[in-house]
Parts: sequence; C-alpha cells; structure tokens
Amino acid sequence: MLAAAADLDFLRSSVTVRETEDGISFFDGETGFAAELDGAVLSQFGLASLAMKEQLARFGLTNDTADLTDIRRKQRNALAGGRSTLQRLQDRLESLCRTVPYFAERRSQFSPELIEDVEAFEALPLMRRKDLRANFPHALLPTNIDLREGLFSGRMAFVATSGSTEDRIQVLANSMVDRLPFGADDLLGIPLSGKQPKTAFFTTAVCSSSACFRQATTYQDRISQSSPDLLLRTTSDPFSMDRTLIEDFHAELTDYRPTILAADPLYLQCLVRAARRYSIPVPSVPVVQTGFEFRTQLSHRTLRETFKCPVLDDYGASEENRLAVECHRGCLHVRADAVYLEIINQQGACQPGAIGNVVITTFDTLTPLVRYLIGDLASWTGKKCDCAFSAWPVIELHGRAKDLLRTRESWISSLQIDRAIQAPEWLEFYRITQRQPEMFEVELIAALDADPDILEFADLLSDYFEPAHLRIRAVCGFELLPSLKVGTTLTKLPTPEIIP
Repeated sequence: MLAAAADLDFLRSSVTVRETEDGISFFDGETGFAAELDGAVLSQFGLASLAMKEQLARFGLTNDTADLTDIRRKQRNALAGGRSTLQRLQDRLESLCRTVPYFAERRSQFSPELIEDVEAFEALPLMRRKDLRANFPHALLPTNIDLREGLFSGRMAFVATSGSTEDRIQVLANSMVDRLPFGADDLLGIPLSGKQPKTAFFTTAVCSSSACFRQATTYQDRISQSSPDLLLRTTSDPFSMDRTLIEDFHAELTDYRPTILAADPLYLQCLVRAARRYSIPVPSVPVVQTGFEFRTQLSHRTLRETFKCPVLDDYGASEENRLAVECHRGCLHVRADAVYLEIINQQGACQPGAIGNVVITTFDTLTPLVRYLIGDLASWTGKKCDCAFSAWPVIELHGRAKDLLRTRESWISSLQIDRAIQAPEWLEFYRITQRQPEMFEVELIAALDADPDILEFADLLSDYFEPAHLRIRAVCGFELLPSLKVGTTLTKLPTPEIIP
C-alpha cells in the first residue's frame, strides 16, 4: 500500500509513515501530531495523488512550509475536526442523552434537537454541586465505560475537590488526558517538541486525591508512572516551612529538572520567603505555572523575580482542570478545546468587562458537566491576543464567588481588591476577612526586614472601604482554610449564588 520512498519526498523529514491494518498512519516527530488515513480512501486516490497531497498539507505534514508555528496551527485545526461550537455542543448532548442516565431521564430538557443556536443552548438549566452530590456516581457516569478495568489500569481515577467551598464532591476523571493543549510550545513560548513537558507540582496536601501522599513517601515514589510529573513534598503550614523542606525542594527540583513548575502561588511564595530566610538558593526553571488558588500581584512579582522566568496562570478545578491557560503574551485563554465557557450574572450573559459567574460545559470528561456553575467569577476582556491561540477567547479571573466582600452596597471581587492594593515593596501577603457588614479584619505580613505601612495600606483601599471600617494588624502567618489554601479575601456573610 505504501508508495515508494521517492514518491513520499513531499512529506517533511520528521514525518514517519507506517502501514496499519486499516490504512496508513502518519506521525510528526517534531510536533507529536498523529493521523491515520483509511485504506479505502488511499485505494481510491493514491498516496502521491494531488488530492492526497492537499489533504496532508492541511495536516501540516508536507514540506511546503518549515514554520512550526504554522504547522502546529494546521494540526490543531485538523484535530478540532472543523466542527463549529454549536455542532460540538449538539454532539455532546446527543451522546449524553444516549449513554448517561441523568441526561437520558431529562432528554426533554437536554435534547440536541432543541438547540438550534448557541443562545438556545445557553437557556438550558444550570447544573450545580448539589446535582453532582445527589447523582454521582450511578446516574452521572456513562453506561458504556468499564469502570472496574479503568480504575485497575489507572486510566481512570476518583478525584475529590479540595474543600475550598466547604462541601467536597467527587468526580471520575480520565487519568490519560494531557494537561496542556496540543501545540503548547506556541502557548508557553518554549520548545516542547510535541511532548507533554516534565512538570513538578508544589501545592497543598489536599488539592487532589493524593492527599498526604506527597509527605509520606520518597522522592522516587512521588514520580508518576503514567505521566512526566513529580509531586514535590509539601507542608500543612506554609508559613512555618523548615529548612529540611527547602533543602528537599532544591534537591528534587535540581535532580528532576522539570520544564514547568506548577504551584499554588501563595505556597510557592511562602517557600521563596523561607528560602531567603535560610539563605538557600532556589533553582531556576523555564516556566512557572500558577493555579489552585487566586494569584496576587505580590506573589506574581516575587515568583517572577525569584525564578527569572515567565509566571503564567493555569485555571482549572477538580471537576475539570482544563478551563483556561495563560499564554506567553499574558492573556488567559479559555480552553476551547476542552470546554464551552460562559460568564453570566442575574441578567444573563455578561458583556466584556462585566463580572459574572463562570459556567462550563465539558466536551470529553467522564463525569459530564453541562452548564455547570463552578463557583468562580470572571469577566471577558474583549481583547484579541496575537499569539497562536488567538481564536480562544480571553478572560480575567476574579476569584471565588464565596469570597466576595460587601461594601458600600456593592459586591467586590478578589481581583478588584488586589488591583487596588497593587504590590507595595514592603508587603508580601495580605488577607481581608469580613465578619459583619462594613467591618473588615485585615492581616498583613511584611517583607523580611520591612515594616508594615498600615496608613498606606488603608489609603490604597480607600476607593472601597472607609478607613474606620478596617481593623489592620501585622501577623506572622494566617490560619489556613479547611482546604489548606491560604485565601486573600474571605467573608462570613451570605453571598449571592449568581452575582447581580
């Protein structure tokens, strides 16, 4: 079936061609792209025919271009299959109504025949955490999966949320899904050669199903057998890290040599502070990706200066960890390959600049989510990024809905507070807690060898708070949340499920 080698000289030198039982497979060693052509199609046209060359050119496999950015763009388009967002949503609903009891029982609400346009899809009922708790696992798992085999082989795993919302839930996740999108070289601005990069994780001890696993086992035990990942040893109190933890961090990061250090930004900032106190150097890495909780401007500055590399956000959740990712241009792009993301308030869909609740629909998760209210706040920027992922819309993440503060008859997000505070040189951490209307407790941790400037801090927040309503004090550490996250804005008052 294969043509002579001379007939394949139109392919790029990195492309490997092999016969399969059903046709011919192509693998691009530079980008990691793989495709297979059916034998019947090959018999009809021939591998060296003009029609076949045009098809392979659309896959970025021919030698008419050497620009890898352009090649990966073509291959991303090929992987997307040319379907519109509406078609993908209709296909997803059709599959769920056939295979998932929860949706089959509610076909009158979720039938794809009802979805004539995206606006009709956005009128479907919202899913909430209580729906997951009430229906998982039996009603929310596809009937056509082999759960026992999936769990035994490690291809599937039960994942629990961190508890940051004080109502932990479980989902079934596909362990084999790549964390980064295809062609992430163009996203992060570093060469990856079509491979998922080696990644070291430094987070809370309960950010995943591996709770406590990171502390109790050896370095070798914390290297994943199924992905190029290392779980770095962590702590249950980031504000009192001992010398041994910092030395282990240095040794393990130096030995593993990851491309990406994925971290809770506040935990990593605490580690940098402790490393300075003990005069222990911190190894450099090509990229730091922050996630797991809200990143402040203070933490961003500290990490960028310490690791001397790009510090990019990676927005995800336990229910679906592929929600948005920051590119090397500084734009947080929605992962349109994995989710359909909406931003809504009580009036409906939000226009650019308006803060709203994040609602997601997943395209390929084992635990399906359709218009799921995930508990976060965001806004569309309306910005058109010029990176290779410019087709993916750009958002700003505002924090958790449950962390809104109420002041002067308005709801204020974590991002709005952080923008007001900025990044004073004397400050490293802050936390604002509201326990009653118009009364706010403020805790500050000054930089090493610096004194807190309480008057300046109050002035920075004057657009939102009366100085008399702030009770500001300097502290050495914060009491952690039940999830062991740090938090920057907290409230004990009831907050709206959907923002006005």
